Amino acid sequence: MGLCKCPKRKVTALFCYEHRVNVCEYCMIDNHKSCVVQTYLDWLSDSGYEPFCILCNQPFTERDTIRLKCLHLFHKDCLHAREANLPNDTKIELRKCPRCLDKIFPAPNQTSPTVEKLKEWLITTNWGRQGLGLPIDNSIDDKSFPPPPISKENKLPDTVQERVKSPAIINMDETIRASNISYNNQPHERSYSSRHASSSIPSFNYEPFTSQTTHLLNDGEELKYKKRSIKNKIKYFRFSKLRKPIIYFSLSVLAVYCFVLFLDYFVGRE
Repeated sequence: MGLCKCPKRKVTALFCYEHRVNVCEYCMIDNHKSCVVQTYLDWLSDSGYEPFCILCNQPFTERDTIRLKCLHLFHKDCLHAREANLPNDTKIELRKCPRCLDKIFPAPNQTSPTVEKLKEWLITTNWGRQGLGLPIDNSIDDKSFPPPPISKENKLPDTVQERVKSPAIINMDETIRASNISYNNQPHERSYSSRHASSSIPSFNYEPFTSQTTHLLNDGEELKYKKRSIKNKIKYFRFSKLRKPIIYFSLSVLAVYCFVLFLDYFVGRE
């Protein structure tokens, strides 16, 4: 609940989403005709709002609006076109708000500034007069109302339509196609010059360096985890495990043999 700032200074539960102020129904009708208005509790739970008519996706400020008793806002021509296209024998209960599906027509004993403003507009249409229990006015033609304008989202801008019709795109495609043809002819020109130079410069068939390196790396990985045969194991054991001891033993034997020869030589001289 809050206090409206209009001269009436009424306590109200309504809240204008756009101006973020408390508004009474009188102030809402006179000064907030195109504003989204709901209860203050609704605004506290979700302050987001859509400032356009959901029937045409255009802002409320573009045309005259009508507020239903549920406080949801629509363009007059949009809501009228929607309801006038329904069959004449449509029940009152089936004419509902497009947003919240609340009944459009108020109860006979329901009254408020918003309801009275809604009734004033409903009696200007035959489908509205039927819902209010009034006789049909033959001077009113519901089908004569102008249909709502096409949404801007569904209509391409004039500049885009002009570009679609412009022959420049066709010329551009032809230019791209011609450039592709000339590009495809470039390798033939290079091959022509290479034939003249083939006598002095030999041609080689080679693989990219990256592919050769990949093969070597793959072979190394395969050999790394490949099982060795018995012959390879013996060879590996012979030259890795016994290589150093054999060398040491051979050197020791050679040193002893030389020492024996040296002693034998001196003993023989004596």
